[in-house]
Amino acid sequence: MKFILYIPKHSDPANRLLDVLANTAPSVQVEIYNTFDTLSGQLTKSTKNILLAIFLIQNIKDITQLLAIAPSLSELRIFLILPDRKKKTLDDAYKLFPRYVCTKDESYEELALIIKKITQNILINPKERRRHQRIQ
Repeated sequence: MKFILYIPKHSDPANRLLDVLANTAPSVQVEIYNTFDTLSGQLTKSTKNILLAIFLIQNIKDITQLLAIAPSLSELRIFLILPDRKKKTLDDAYKLFPRYVCTKDESYEELALIIKKITQNILINPKERRRHQRIQ
């Protein structure tokens, strides 16, 4: 099982996200995509074994591009890190049915706790692991 990350450009929020993942889920494989084309190419091939998809959104264009491949995302746990909490940004973001939303300027403490809980449930609990494998 793996996480996929969409990080269009390296920045302080991207570095903080990578630190959170390294500290909360060190045993989970992480694939990082810096362009939408490579991300969409991977997601249209297969979403099997993807435990979580985290998208660090830079602007409304990123959300629009994700909406274009929404059918490929339907089985994924999606976490969004948004640039702001403007109404248009939130309205479009929620069309992706994310499990978690925060902004790039927030502390990632809550995000870390949620990631830790998900990975513990899936990786430690055999019943949850089988359920996740069936979904995929």
